[in-house]
Amino acid sequence: VYVFWLTIQADPSNTGNVYLGGDSVSSSSGIQLAPGDSHHFPPISRYYVYNLKNIWVDVGEDGEGVKYIAEQRY
Repeated sequence: VYVFWLTIQADPSNTGNVYLGGDSVSSSSGIQLAPGDSHHFPPISRYYVYNLKNIWVDVGEDGEGVKYIAEQRY
C-alpha cells in the first residue's frame, strides 16, 4: 500500500517501547517510541511516497503494538 503521509503511534497501553525502521529494525536501531508517542512521516511533493511494506515495527514486549493513520491519494 502506498500512502501520501503516515503517522504511527505506539499504543498508549504498551509497557515497552516500539521501534520503527526498515527490515532490520530492532531494539538497538530505528526510531524509538515510548508508549503513546508518535512519529509523523510528512507529505512530500509527489503522491504515494511511502510504501507501507517497507516500514517495519518491532516491539519491546510481546503482544504490544501500534496504531496508525495514513492518507492515500488517487
